[in-house]
Amino acid sequence: EIGRKMSKSLGNSVDPLDIIRKYSADALRFSLIRLAATGQDVYISDEKFEVGRNFATKIWNAARYVKMQTGEPPADIVKPELDPAILSPDDRHILSTLHRTIAECTDALERYRFNDSARLIHEFFWHQFCDWYVEYSKQVFREADAARRIQTGKILHYVLANALRLLHPIMPFISEELWQQMGYRTLAESIVVAPWPEALSPEELARRWEVTPEVANYVEAKHDLIRMARLLKADFGIPPSKKVSYIVRPADKESAGRLEHDAASIAALLRAESLRIDSGFSPRKALPSRLSRLGMVYMPIEELIDVDAEIERLSTQLEKISEDLRRLTRKLENEEFIRQAPPHVVARQEERRNELLEKHDKIKAIMTMLSEHAAASPRSPSEPRNTTEE
Repeated sequence: EIGRKMSKSLGNSVDPLDIIRKYSADALRFSLIRLAATGQDVYISDEKFEVGRNFATKIWNAARYVKMQTGEPPADIVKPELDPAILSPDDRHILSTLHRTIAECTDALERYRFNDSARLIHEFFWHQFCDWYVEYSKQVFREADAARRIQTGKILHYVLANALRLLHPIMPFISEELWQQMGYRTLAESIVVAPWPEALSPEELARRWEVTPEVANYVEAKHDLIRMARLLKADFGIPPSKKVSYIVRPADKESAGRLEHDAASIAALLRAESLRIDSGFSPRKALPSRLSRLGMVYMPIEELIDVDAEIERLSTQLEKISEDLRRLTRKLENEEFIRQAPPHVVARQEERRNELLEKHDKIKAIMTMLSEHAAASPRSPSEPRNTTEE
């Protein structure tokens, strides 16, 4: 973990059997492969194996969700029959991302870049499939018609079956177990003899399912907008589970049309109380906002927070960060510390200082916005100071 070579005489060697008992063999394999970049030393700690264990848990839970929502898999999980007329932008995006990941993983394995393959499948499965498409599918299963629910189920199985095959060289035990439990034996009795996934070209994706770069780019921009809206909550310490209202001022006419058509999906992914798409919106006073690729996202804060109490809380937080910054700066300006400390320790301290500087500037910007918001809020002489009105 700190860069010291493992040695029996030093008593700091890691017994792989202990790791397997604690985290599982698949977690050990994935964590080591993901860390083992060509020509670089590997820094080992329990936290690194927790990444593999957490990934295995994520895979298992995703497969359980797919089975619970869809039951038995479709007859053909290699070439599913999908109706382009009812494919949503999110459907097309996950298909596009899947086939790009298949191509990149295959290339990485052929070049013996096993760590790149592990990184790619982790990024796709966790962040693209679970964080976005699985969450999107929940709204479909709740609200959509039967045809769309059936088609979404086909896509979930298609993506999962391909992802398990990409994962198998790295995590063979969980991928085999899920292959059996999900009923994919119609393709192969065991995943170890299943054919390797073949990546479809962009032209073939467009021909089969009308997957275009424009649609994929829009969904990436939609994800960016949702991230910005979620960060607004985090900026003010609002719990992710609390429903709030958002206003989006689209960047242009095309973005406005797409957002209005997709508003229900965006609101569901945000767990929003309400979502208003308004090209002419101009706030009368300062509002929390963040810029996304599709436009500006605003979060009205009336009835969400006590503005004066929030300013006081942030002021206390800013004082603590300022003190930490002063202490860290003194340490990094100390020539004896720089000369005697290992390079990786100095690097960590510099990284910490940069993080504190970024947090310091962010809090100051939020405090300025809140002060402007409070100043613009009309109050009667008898009205409590923390009452604001949009």
